[in-house]
Amino acid sequence: MDGIAGFVAGGWNAGYRTRRVTPMRMCAAPRDGESSKNAHGNGVPNGKAINANGNGVARNKTNPSEGLDQFVIGYSVDRLGWCSAETEVQAGELAATVLPESGVGRRLTDEDELDVCSSDVESCPEKLTPRVMTPFFVDTFRMSSVYINLFRDTTFVIHIPGCILEEPLFESIMEDLATLSIIGVKLVLVLGPKRQIERRMEESNLEEKFVDGVRVTDEKMLRVIKESAGVLLFEVESKLSRGVVNIPTKNKISVVSGNFYTAQPIGVIDGEDFGHTGKVRRIDVEAIERRLGQRDVVMLSNVAFSPSGESFNCQSEDVAAVCAGQLKAEKLIYLGSNEVIYDTGTKSMVPNLPLRTAKEFLAMNADALQPTFRIRVESCISALSHGVRRAHILNRFVDGVLIMEIFHRDGVGIMISRDLYEGVRPAIISDLPGIFEIIEPLMDRGVLVSRSRDQLEAEIGSMVVAERDGMIIAVASLGKFSDSPEMAELSCFAVHPQYRRSGKGGSLLSYVERIAYAMGIRQLFLLSTQSFAWFRERKFFEVPLDRLPESRKQRYNHQRNSKVLMKDLTESDELEELLIQVQDEV
Repeated sequence: MDGIAGFVAGGWNAGYRTRRVTPMRMCAAPRDGESSKNAHGNGVPNGKAINANGNGVARNKTNPSEGLDQFVIGYSVDRLGWCSAETEVQAGELAATVLPESGVGRRLTDEDELDVCSSDVESCPEKLTPRVMTPFFVDTFRMSSVYINLFRDTTFVIHIPGCILEEPLFESIMEDLATLSIIGVKLVLVLGPKRQIERRMEESNLEEKFVDGVRVTDEKMLRVIKESAGVLLFEVESKLSRGVVNIPTKNKISVVSGNFYTAQPIGVIDGEDFGHTGKVRRIDVEAIERRLGQRDVVMLSNVAFSPSGESFNCQSEDVAAVCAGQLKAEKLIYLGSNEVIYDTGTKSMVPNLPLRTAKEFLAMNADALQPTFRIRVESCISALSHGVRRAHILNRFVDGVLIMEIFHRDGVGIMISRDLYEGVRPAIISDLPGIFEIIEPLMDRGVLVSRSRDQLEAEIGSMVVAERDGMIIAVASLGKFSDSPEMAELSCFAVHPQYRRSGKGGSLLSYVERIAYAMGIRQLFLLSTQSFAWFRERKFFEVPLDRLPESRKQRYNHQRNSKVLMKDLTESDELEELLIQVQDEV
């Protein structure tokens, strides 16, 4: 059979210390004493340039503008990094290289006299490397464009903790929020001034009182909370209103705040009077949607009023969850700390949870969780139970975390989803393009047996796929035999290159084994020429050819000479786990 292809990783160096030199073209000759610059402001110092043959050409100093239609070739390095030829320079250092006809360059010295390129585009060195790292940028943009289109005109409710005002990424987060607004996401921001309240309490020598994580609010406390909420509201609005720095846009960010929801008192619980501590009574959905339709960013405070005019301090996390639920928001996002969920069984972090699993996780670990994190998980579950599609808890200390979580398929935070974000399911006809994209390179390399699209379509009923946010990331086929009803063949097993060595193959194999056992299969076998070691690690063992069903032996390709591996699903250490998993599936 076939198997998982070898993993080939392509790395990307995110550091900025060493950069490679890259050729660039500039469409105008510099004036005397100026730098040769392209549209990005990069160039060779002191107006030096070279022609295609590496020879200096005297500039017409009488008419500096002569030859503006000619091209300059220079080299530069900036903090973005340039992909390039063979020379390395340090970040921030300006460098250039003479390119002779052979294309092999040398480092410039102060004695080289350089000037405007006298040749046209065709005679300039071929295959100049673009300054953007093309494959990485293009692939990322193509993936992100799907989400940009998907989330345009959808509503995100984002909880902003007051502590970010004192943190270095505050302005960066504000710019990312402005970016979301510019590309058409409807934003509702809920502000939580907990840090500001704590600071004011210390300054006023007032004592805080909490019951089960809920603040008890008296008259003095309420005044402090109002002042703190106002400070946070002003700071966020002022930074957000300026939009994205250094990026021109005709659309300024309009921010509005007001009494978009009413509150009611929590009251007396177990003999404890919570005073002015309140909870959401009603969200003015119509008013919020009207402002969102006008491209305004709506901001909600933790302080709200009752119909009788009383002020109440509401828990901001709860306000965000209730608001997201009533607005039927696409996403609810909390900017948290560095919390992660760790699976002790697989010894790996769990980036996403289905709603049901999240409820089970909370029930089992509620007492052990840090209070703020527990409140956020509870709020996510509540919002999803009221119609929100996905909820996220992000590490606010990661620069660009909002952009990476929203516009990248893999994300960087914790996501709880009401729909299927990632899972394994039976394949359907519409999966064929994604399946073929994965297996075609492996068939070309001889790792998998060649199959036509017609063959795949005919076998689709026996195939399963692993899906991640609509993308097919792994595939496998399970074939039964009438002459050996307790045996099945695992074939066409492949994982997308981006997701190899990330546990996806193991998850798919586990699913196939559960399905096979539920179908009455007790022995699972496969044929492999290259990936047998991976399966051996998962308790498959090599067997002679005569162990195969008779009908499969007749179709064995002796020229391919594949190894035959088999796994007994009734082994004692496997059986109990499989039975439990099958019962869970049912």
